[in-house]
Amino acid sequence: MAEPLSLPEAPKEKLPRSPLRLVSCQVDHERIMAVADVSRALEVHEAVESIFPRMEEHIEEKISMAARSDGGDANGGEPQPGWKFQSRDEKWAAVINQSSFRVETFNYDRWPKFKDSFDSLARAVGKTFSPKFEERLGLRMIDHIEYPYPNTPDGFRGLIVDEILGPITSQDFSASVKSTQGLVELEGPDGITINLQHGCQLFSDNYSYILDHDCFRKIGKPFNVYEIIDTVNIFHDIANQIFRAIITDDLYNFFKGGN
Repeated sequence: MAEPLSLPEAPKEKLPRSPLRLVSCQVDHERIMAVADVSRALEVHEAVESIFPRMEEHIEEKISMAARSDGGDANGGEPQPGWKFQSRDEKWAAVINQSSFRVETFNYDRWPKFKDSFDSLARAVGKTFSPKFEERLGLRMIDHIEYPYPNTPDGFRGLIVDEILGPITSQDFSASVKSTQGLVELEGPDGITINLQHGCQLFSDNYSYILDHDCFRKIGKPFNVYEIIDTVNIFHDIANQIFRAIITDDLYNFFKGGN
């Protein structure tokens, strides 16, 4: 039995050169047919309209097994009617459908802003639709680390810790590595699982190192919006600790704005 992950507390400062490309927090619950009712959806939108002023119908397509690192399928394998609320610049979105709701952004700034957006949606869904059962709760954070724009995977040595880089640090393999892909499943506290997908990939003419953190629990429990919000904060702390443990001091200083 694996022991729960225990890492030092990580700084909570803003990183001017943050590599985050996507942050998404989702709650899966029992199927609620009333989500398709436009009048009920408008109640939710009214509660979050200051954050997500735009509203449109949204059909959630089937999520492939590969898209969920725990092997789950959020929508039971079939498209579901729902609604999407968006910011004016379309970089922030809240999505509700009959089996889940989530907040996601491609323009992450700081955790308090994201947390407040998720809190508002969770409270509105809880008040309007009264879910009874939480099936899965997850926070996903995807980093694309591009500095210093290396033209070979070996360029990430000294930026990402050797234990994660694996074959890139090998004297026998490093010169021949074109890309890497790995998955580490970690035991967290209180039934939390962390799936870390990582690897070095070529985009255009430069390599990026991808860190895809998926912190989740899938134990099934009564829906409690206040406890969900507290747990999401724990997820964020864990993801932040893992991120800091994976990158070196030199790379962290660069993200802070140093040379």
